[in-house]
Amino acid sequence: MTRLDDLRAEVRRCTRCELHAGATQAVFGEGLVKSEVMFVGEQPGDREDREGHPFVGPAGRMLDRALEAAGIDRRLAYVTNAVKHFRYEQRGKRRIHQRPGAEHIRACRPWLDAELEVVRPRVLVCLGAVAAQALLGSQVKVTKDTLKFVKVTNQKVVNSAFGTTFVDVKRPYRLFLPSSKSLVSSPPPLVAPDTDHFLCYKISKSQHTPKFIAVPNVTILDQFENVTVTVMKPVLLCVPVNVNGGQPGAQLNQDLQLCYKVKRPQGNKLTPVLGTYVNNEYGPLRLDVKKSEMLCVPSQIQP
Repeated sequence: MTRLDDLRAEVRRCTRCELHAGATQAVFGEGLVKSEVMFVGEQPGDREDREGHPFVGPAGRMLDRALEAAGIDRRLAYVTNAVKHFRYEQRGKRRIHQRPGAEHIRACRPWLDAELEVVRPRVLVCLGAVAAQALLGSQVKVTKDTLKFVKVTNQKVVNSAFGTTFVDVKRPYRLFLPSSKSLVSSPPPLVAPDTDHFLCYKISKSQHTPKFIAVPNVTILDQFENVTVTVMKPVLLCVPVNVNGGQPGAQLNQDLQLCYKVKRPQGNKLTPVLGTYVNNEYGPLRLDVKKSEMLCVPSQIQP
């Protein structure tokens, strides 16, 4: 048996709130273990409660249509609900859906956390307000915050150069484009369009985690200089992205870039490099290279 099988057996015995008394059974999540994407809904409906499987009723049919339109195979996803028992009001022979309360969401949160820990999806989709508030807090308003980035906390980022760092991802900040450059001629050929693009997010140290200790005497050699710097702290986390459909699947690439602020020796400034030719998908440019700011290191997020 897998860890999810064990959890599914445990949740059937759950009595953390009163919903278990009126429901037919608890409905646990289903889908591909270690799926790249997890869909989280509100709670089981009438059909789900009777059959014991998530998203098999009207909401499930709507989800299936949406997944088909998006080109996502449901068999490769993981689907679950924030609340595992059906909350309803009995009206004659009909059971009418009732929105779960905050106490029900709190009672079920350990089950959802356990699913997240096992599946470790790279993309988490909240299907409605209850799911969003269960995961992101009661202050989230779906109509207000749909296009707002919500801070992601306590991400464990590892690389071979500077070890393990725990960071909070705060907001998108810069888009890094693959570009070609030349010091002598204009314009250089464009790089391949499917080369990874990186969206960089501002980050900060997670609470109650060790402070990054500056690393002195790090030697950096590139086309502009050979310099020894002190690596101060991580400031950006850059993830591969698909820009306008030109880099399909880039968002699933697990190779990230963790960028550290660097400090040069006092009085050691970069001699400006004037008239550097650069070209990318947004057109050719001629730039003056004036200073170095960050050192970006290949990294990965780990559980």
